[in-house]
Amino acid sequence: MANGDLIVGLEIGTSKICVVVGETRPDGTLKILGVGQAPSRGVRKGEIVDFETAMKCVHEAVVDAEQKSDVMIRSVFVAVAGGHIQSFNNRGCVMLPEDRDEIDDQDVEDVTRAK
Repeated sequence: MANGDLIVGLEIGTSKICVVVGETRPDGTLKILGVGQAPSRGVRKGEIVDFETAMKCVHEAVVDAEQKSDVMIRSVFVAVAGGHIQSFNNRGCVMLPEDRDEIDDQDVEDVTRAK
């Protein structure tokens, strides 16, 4: 079981899905606690073409990483790469209620439309 802050990375590749679990140390270094992997299905040339199948593969990799690191994964940083990736600049602000500290899909939609 981890004592420091957890940092979890997820990469969804064309051939495999990898999840790495790290724990921050007081000296600023990162200790790798475990790595989970699963074959990648539902992904072609870095693009998800079958969401349900890809989601099951991500779940397999997350469970593998949880078992190897003896932690429960609650959030991840996702690596995104590929020629199909597009972005746009936008500024917006939405207020969160005091009883929430995480954003959800509706918050993202609201801030994207905010002017």
